[in-house]
Amino acid sequence: MRNNLLKYDLAFATNNIPHTSSWKHIIQVYMEDKEKDIRAVPKLTDFHIHSETVKKMNVEYCTQVFTQRVASQMMVWTEYASGDFINVGARSTARLINFLNQLFDSLNAGEYFVSGKPLKCALQNNTEHIELWKKSVNILKSMFLIKDDSKFGPLTIKNWISTIESVLLLWRHLNGQEVFKYL
Repeated sequence: MRNNLLKYDLAFATNNIPHTSSWKHIIQVYMEDKEKDIRAVPKLTDFHIHSETVKKMNVEYCTQVFTQRVASQMMVWTEYASGDFINVGARSTARLINFLNQLFDSLNAGEYFVSGKPLKCALQNNTEHIELWKKSVNILKSMFLIKDDSKFGPLTIKNWISTIESVLLLWRHLNGQEVFKYL
């Protein structure tokens, strides 16, 4: 997803509201933040941001960009910052980043319980995973990349949908069996 966003804008819809995300918004947040004495997103470096230096095969760099912290900082700056350093359109990019962060957390859960991060917990009957994944499939199905006047859906999005639908199917099959209380 990140590698596509480096080259193309990404359109998607949440609750039938259209959004367009752009990597330029992430660059704007980074460039503004890196000049601060006390940084809001200190993990971001040139290796995360600039297409010439991005380590495209390193997932860690990708997940450090698509975090709740980056999304919230972007949203704050679009709502409260004076000046023109970040476009109001960056709100859509912030929503995309937050969505991807939640999706990463929910599919990479490694512990039974994580305080303050319910989606990083193991899947159980009373967790938020199922609802998020059902909404996620609809959001992912609405996504397409934009370059000039062309629109196209990358294989990455189809693979995300397949992964989510497979995990949902697995949970439906295993849920209720005595042996599996969580996944």
